[in-house]
Amino acid sequence: MERARMKLLMNIFDATNLTALLTIHAHDSQLAAIRFSADAKKLATASTKGTVIRVFAIPTGERLFEFTRGLKRCVAIHSLAFSKDSLYLCSTSNTETVHVYKLEKSDNQSQQRCVRFGGWDIQFTFIFSVF
Repeated sequence: MERARMKLLMNIFDATNLTALLTIHAHDSQLAAIRFSADAKKLATASTKGTVIRVFAIPTGERLFEFTRGLKRCVAIHSLAFSKDSLYLCSTSNTETVHVYKLEKSDNQSQQRCVRFGGWDIQFTFIFSVF
């Protein structure tokens, strides 16, 4: 018998007006990290599986980007951070790597690349977290 897929939903609220803005089905497993861009127009998410990072448009909920950061199952995403101009997204994990993703649409989305640096989690997290 095939196991039923759980649908995990993320609700976004307008805290000023106390109203629900949208509901996003971000991942099939629980969220490990979530981060808004400085202008609050983008939302990045990573699941506890640690293999996929997604970026959504706010307030529409449209999926803008999806990055695969590896196939290793025991990866724990520690943090996500946007650059000040929201053109780059950085992720750190328990594998002592930093992934930097360029948030730019191309004709061929398979050309999206990430840059990996080993052992620099703390320094890069600090640089990308300061707004």
